Amino acid sequence: MVKTHQDVSHHCREFVLEAKVNPGSDSMAVELKVIDPLGDILNYFKFAEPELLKDCKTGVEPDSITLDYLKLKEVLPETLNNLEQNYTVFAEAFREALQTKLGIVNFPKTGIYLKNYSGPPIPISKIRQEYIGRLINIDCIIRKTSITRQEIQTCKFICRSCGKLSPSLRIKTIKLRPPSGYSCGDKSHKTYEPLMESCEFADVQYITIQEPQEQVTGGKQPESVLATLTGSMTDTLMAGNRCRVTGYVRVKQNAEDDKEVRLIIEVIGITKDIDDYEDFILSPDDERQIRELSRNPDVFELLSQSIAPTIYGYEGPKLAMVLQLFGGTSINLPDGTHIRGNSHILLCGDPALAKSQLIRNVGKLCPRGIYTSGKSTSAAGLTAAAVKDDIDGKWVVEAGALVLADGGMCIVDELDKMSEEDTSSLHEAMESQTISFNKAGISTTLYTRCSLLAAANPKASRFIDEMELSSQLTFPSSLLTRFDLIFLMVDKPNAIVDRAVAKHMLSVRRNAELYDAGMALDDDTGIKRPVNADVFRKYVSLSHRIKPILTKETLKYLEGQYATIRNPGVDAGPHKDTRAITPRQLDALIRLSEASARVRLSDVVTIDDAKRAVDIWKESMKSISLDGSINVSVIDCDSNLSEMQRKIIRETKNGKVDGKTLREAVCADPVMDIELFNDNLIALQDKHLIEVTRENGRMYVQQTR
Repeated sequence: MVKTHQDVSHHCREFVLEAKVNPGSDSMAVELKVIDPLGDILNYFKFAEPELLKDCKTGVEPDSITLDYLKLKEVLPETLNNLEQNYTVFAEAFREALQTKLGIVNFPKTGIYLKNYSGPPIPISKIRQEYIGRLINIDCIIRKTSITRQEIQTCKFICRSCGKLSPSLRIKTIKLRPPSGYSCGDKSHKTYEPLMESCEFADVQYITIQEPQEQVTGGKQPESVLATLTGSMTDTLMAGNRCRVTGYVRVKQNAEDDKEVRLIIEVIGITKDIDDYEDFILSPDDERQIRELSRNPDVFELLSQSIAPTIYGYEGPKLAMVLQLFGGTSINLPDGTHIRGNSHILLCGDPALAKSQLIRNVGKLCPRGIYTSGKSTSAAGLTAAAVKDDIDGKWVVEAGALVLADGGMCIVDELDKMSEEDTSSLHEAMESQTISFNKAGISTTLYTRCSLLAAANPKASRFIDEMELSSQLTFPSSLLTRFDLIFLMVDKPNAIVDRAVAKHMLSVRRNAELYDAGMALDDDTGIKRPVNADVFRKYVSLSHRIKPILTKETLKYLEGQYATIRNPGVDAGPHKDTRAITPRQLDALIRLSEASARVRLSDVVTIDDAKRAVDIWKESMKSISLDGSINVSVIDCDSNLSEMQRKIIRETKNGKVDGKTLREAVCADPVMDIELFNDNLIALQDKHLIEVTRENGRMYVQQTR
């Protein structure tokens, strides 16, 4: 092939002479082709994106033009070579086409962006020197974002020696100076001063993108890379967002004389990840298989057995975790109120009962699961931190585990090992599903729309039957009440159960050894899940596209259950004055009922779904009570007060009270009950509910201010 080039209309046309040999002939035919990139671009506007053409003809410069890659591929495939190899050349060709063909000259600052790029996503850890200059897709998490700053694009310079003014020059270096090779005409003149009033600026924002946890192979640290957003794309992302970015791999020097460079992604397209569960591409066979499974009457049992099959028992907690994975419906009301659909579960109890194994296994079944351990996690690591930007040293927000898990599940092991200051950061994140961040002069709100699955041990390592649950945990009752379900796992000897556990563990071990040796298994005990992990994740993904609605019969049933459980009546025994259920627990029942409907892939929440939710909630409450009763008070230390302690609180509500006067008011026999009275004062002091002071040899008691 022989090519000749003719300069016509600003290099718009290229004449190509293509030589072809006819079959069966010695003659060579010469065909003249005219490649007109600007004409092709105009055709794209006319036939593929006519609405964009209307916007361009308004005379007002748009902030950006977003082109559809799939349509570009159909209309002008020849021009895509420039797009995939050199975005700058491609963008300039587009602007030139608009100016030359349409007579529109107001496009020097308009950003040319791209959507629907069909290239496969490249993991950040795989981006190496061979990708420099290429257009790629990257699936990522936004780790931190800088403020939007202004960057000089072009500038005029004046020679300090002769005063000659340069044309507008594009700035490509770190420092503000003319490009290398520029001269005012006299090569001896070396000093040039920029005219700031002649500069053209562009909005630029730097973000740090990190590869998702599920892409990281064992033992490796997630890699991250710096990326830039320009023009109208700035301020569209926040820390914790998951998205697919389309951009070019560039290099950036830390200093002008630095031999080492670092990669940077010049972003020209963003596809936000609104719901991570929608990322799964379900084939017709997948959907048919899942729908058949949802119609199986034993589907709840099959799903429960698919969670940590190597661990024996725990049917209740496993079913609860299934419902947590499927979740309820999140709703945003017109008045701005957010109703969360995510459930929170706490596994609490004796060590060596496989709590950590359970929650880790659930994380593998969740499309977006972030695992962290309480001992090595701070409040900033859970929520967000203020860190200095790599570019200019300014403070920026870096997302923590809860923010990174937005739309999925955050798994916290060893919750009891966290300090009270750290666990207090969970309150807003669990209930409102937001984090109000106010540090280093930055004030913002981050989303934590995720479920929390946590495991904890009691203070004394093992649970003591004679003590209340709330007094055996290190975190406050206000945090406990935010969990929808709390399961107490106690290691009590039982000959029948112990033999079954041992048999299961030994069978799992033997099957694991046979599997590792490539031999035939005795059975599939603990080795295979009834529902394959990949099918499980796709099942959860499909269910999240369903928004089940409560029927009137279900509403009536839940209403009756709430009233009955809250007012147990005269037969309630010693707990008749305690709160068996609160509105927060009613919300939990609704979420669990909706999750049950999602498991069935049903659009309506039936009474059976509500009964399943009530049963599992009752099982949870009975597991943490001392006598098998249903009593929310056991997780609320402020309500775990004796009758004398309640009287002390009531008598001190109006201020400081003399100790002797207080003892006479609250004790049936003030003389005989002195020791009991003092013990109750100490207990209330330990709970920081009262203050005891002495003045002139007399004791005074008042409520803590």
